[in-house]
Amino acid sequence: YSKMLSVCDDAMQILEKLNLDKGVAYADAASCKAVAMSQLGFHQSSLELHAKALNIYSKNIGESHSRYARALYHQGISLGLACEIDLMIESEKKAAEIYSKSIGENSPEYAAILNEIGVAYSMLNDTVSEFRYYMKSLEINKKIIGEGSYQTARQYYNIAAAYSRLGKWEMALEYIRKAN
Repeated sequence: YSKMLSVCDDAMQILEKLNLDKGVAYADAASCKAVAMSQLGFHQSSLELHAKALNIYSKNIGESHSRYARALYHQGISLGLACEIDLMIESEKKAAEIYSKSIGENSPEYAAILNEIGVAYSMLNDTVSEFRYYMKSLEINKKIIGEGSYQTARQYYNIAAAYSRLGKWEMALEYIRKAN
């Protein structure tokens, strides 16, 4: 993530020198930098940069564009890392709504968003909601990517972990086997 941060910084500086700091390319670089900052533990700076990127996207391509949704998705992950779970859910659900309309619900992006919403509910110990989002994500992944994909295996693992937290060991083991 340090290398990612450096590359994004360089890109942003070049775009600033070219007076392109209000365009989509700059928002892309800012969003990328925000992800790196979040992973490195600079949560407040990351969230400020996410807000800046979202503002630029909003002005240039609108809030119904899939790029805006992707930025919301990454902001949601950063919010989760900052332990702002309710805000994470809000960001991820908004992204899911945009993806649903812009690229459709049978897409890897939409499935990934549903997974993240499930993760957020896991953090809140809301197992009912967690399972609902994991199962929907699993259904989409199996349909469009296939049973043998990494994404599908990840869904099986998340479901196994949820069953494990509930003490339902047989179900957890069944889903771990599917993941493997």
